[in-house]
Amino acid sequence: MLVFLEKFSCRIADCIFATNESYKKIEIERANVGADKIYIVRNGVDYLLRALYYLRYEFKRDNFYSVIIGRGDALENLKKLAEKLHLNKNVYFTGYIPDEKMRSYLSAVDICLSPDPSSPLNDISTWIKVMEYMALGKPIVAFDLSETRFSSREAALYAKPNDEIDFAKKIALLMDNPVLRKKMGESGKQRVEKELDWRYVSRLLLRAYENLRRR
Repeated sequence: MLVFLEKFSCRIADCIFATNESYKKIEIERANVGADKIYIVRNGVDYLLRALYYLRYEFKRDNFYSVIIGRGDALENLKKLAEKLHLNKNVYFTGYIPDEKMRSYLSAVDICLSPDPSSPLNDISTWIKVMEYMALGKPIVAFDLSETRFSSREAALYAKPNDEIDFAKKIALLMDNPVLRKKMGESGKQRVEKELDWRYVSRLLLRAYENLRRR
């Protein structure tokens, strides 16, 4: 039934998003849809690696160590890309780790990165990692996506969409400015605690249920 619904959804959709070439191939073969109907929207880690390349070799900044958390189909290719870009000494891939260990990593870092590139889907998406960064009081560098800007506000520096060099510049700016990092981190944490926390958001949900009950 799930496969049938997947095929049906793909065939009636105006366009289809896939996260990589492998999933695109599955959708072409399993749902029998044309390749021109499928758009690949990646998670952005390759943008991050190229931005770190510019940070390291164009801006001559070797005083950083980037921890990339998580596991996915692209992990091995990303490791190869990091090696190709000569970033092995500056980048560490954790693979899958439990939430508790992830929080330990995030609590220890100075700057958090959200390298998701601009696309019709990404521009209107809320990224869970951005909320986690803000809750931990961390300054953020992100591409200037409309929903990311709405969520983060003063907690982030925004690079030109999909501009890896500008992304690297924003990282370097925060590396050199601990006062700004502290100010941005505090801004994000306050926004989470006073506006985005479940204690406040849940009131809207309860209000919606109350309105339904009255009908």
